[in-house]
Amino acid sequence: MRVPFAPLSIAVALAGAALGYAVGRTTTSAHKPDVGESPQRAKKKSHDLAQFPTFGPIHDVSTGALITIDHDPSEVLGFLKKIAGSDDAFAFADVCESLFRSWAAKNPDAAIQAVEGVENRVFRSAAIQGALHGLFANDPERAMKQLVDWQYDGPHAFSVPDWLKENPATGCALLSQMGNSGMGLQLRWTLPRVWAEDEPAAALEWARTQPGAAGAQIREIVIKAWAETDLVGAEAAFESGNVSDKKLRSALGVAIASARAKNDPKAALTWAAEHLDLRGFTSTTARVLGDWAEDNLADAVEWTLAQPNADTQRIAFSALAEQWAEADVSSAAKFAVESDSLLVSSWGFLRTVGENYAKQDPIAALDWTEQLRGDLRSRAQTPILRKLLATDPKLAGAEVSKRLQRISAASLESFSYHFFKSDPDAAAAWMKTIYNGPALVEIRNGLRDIARERPSEKMQSLLKELDSDQ
Repeated sequence: MRVPFAPLSIAVALAGAALGYAVGRTTTSAHKPDVGESPQRAKKKSHDLAQFPTFGPIHDVSTGALITIDHDPSEVLGFLKKIAGSDDAFAFADVCESLFRSWAAKNPDAAIQAVEGVENRVFRSAAIQGALHGLFANDPERAMKQLVDWQYDGPHAFSVPDWLKENPATGCALLSQMGNSGMGLQLRWTLPRVWAEDEPAAALEWARTQPGAAGAQIREIVIKAWAETDLVGAEAAFESGNVSDKKLRSALGVAIASARAKNDPKAALTWAAEHLDLRGFTSTTARVLGDWAEDNLADAVEWTLAQPNADTQRIAFSALAEQWAEADVSSAAKFAVESDSLLVSSWGFLRTVGENYAKQDPIAALDWTEQLRGDLRSRAQTPILRKLLATDPKLAGAEVSKRLQRISAASLESFSYHFFKSDPDAAAAWMKTIYNGPALVEIRNGLRDIARERPSEKMQSLLKELDSDQ
């Protein structure tokens, strides 16, 4: 259980309660003197605890003994170090973070020094995060120095301090020093986006200068944030030419179309077709049509097939075809048979239709392929026969024999090859039943492919027998 941020006393009480320890069970601030403890010190502790009444006895998880913690951060840290090696460290991580948040705000020197002494990975992560929040609240300049010095990959996501979110341009200037630590990555994902939401043009101009893969990621974050939070402004900047860099302009256009698509995918695609270059339109179409088809496949298909521009239609169909074949194989199969469009010849489309049809009914799928044009059959028959061979080799062989004149040469060669690889004896027995001359040619071609990969005496003997039957 993760304990939410809270004042230290409350956090300790909550964390202990979550674990079933006796934290906060004693609401009185009275302190019973330890053995050998002076009455004066006991009285002082009782006075201190009165300021934090929820600090009660806490069970030491290793010994079961009761230890009393007041508001002295060193004592709280001492307790945390005692449980650092136990399974309970994670449950008290927020206690540690709250401790250092308060400590760094009140006594930064002591808190920074204490962080260096925290060795447990869970608590060190929490201590750094808490101390940074406390420092940023009171001394941002010093906090920024510590941020760079304390780069750390902790077990929890780094929480970006509010000061950096309020001053994202200043924070972004630190990113080049942060590297790929967990803290650095979290800052890279957060600060450019926050800056772009407030000053997108300035954020994009800065992002343009950032090098390498990190720079590319930053530009993508900025552009996406601009389009999502200020679509009107992003469109104005795009259409006015204020974004002159060709790559940035193309990326901004794609982001605008994607943002438009959330409300109206048809209008977004129309806008993309009118404003984007070929690469940008292709990228946009893949994203927008994919999401649109998930919500409303019929409308996405209808829009694609209705496009008057051949290039636009081809790009859209390429983006949609396989998704259509997977989601509604019946309508996709019907289109493949009835349409004379060049779109049907898409290799991926027919292959995916065949694969998905075969999952439902491989025999009906083979019947469907016989309705296709001869030059298209192999693209659909090959995956169907592979599927049938994997599930029922005997039936697959029988169906091929029955349809021998209607099985494409490429599909027959592929079938023979995979049949012999999976079960040489059964394949050899089946091949000996084939007396059609052209079919034997394709079967032998499949066997010769195997011969080049892994020659065997059985395969060579079969080839000789088939040759003699020719």
